[in-house]
Amino acid sequence: AGELGGLVVDPVEARRGDTVRATLTITDVDHCGEQLELGLVCTEYWDDKVESYNQYGEQTHRVTKTADAAKEFRPAQRVAQQTMEFQVPAESPFSYEGSAVSWAWHVSAVDRREHRVDPRRDVPIWVSP
Repeated sequence: AGELGGLVVDPVEARRGDTVRATLTITDVDHCGEQLELGLVCTEYWDDKVESYNQYGEQTHRVTKTADAAKEFRPAQRVAQQTMEFQVPAESPFSYEGSAVSWAWHVSAVDRREHRVDPRRDVPIWVSP
């Protein structure tokens, strides 16, 4: 993610309905992919029971699964620095760290590339009710 030099988010603590400002700095504009995006994402994490079988019989264990609870990505320009504003949806989940379910918010800059890992920068934020 060397081309995606830095990502600064202000504020890093917001309420649902508030606006957050993301400033992306690109250190090497010529090496960015054609699908540069900036976005606001809320990821849900939850525990799920999984059954497996081996020579000793059936076993049950927990695995953590994830899904996007809210997501807004926009195309970004291939320029040295740019700023975008995102509004935290008023009806979206707020940040929560539980033992069986959690919601985590972050602002993400992604340089999407075909047949390769997408370089990315993530900045976590805390969203209050």
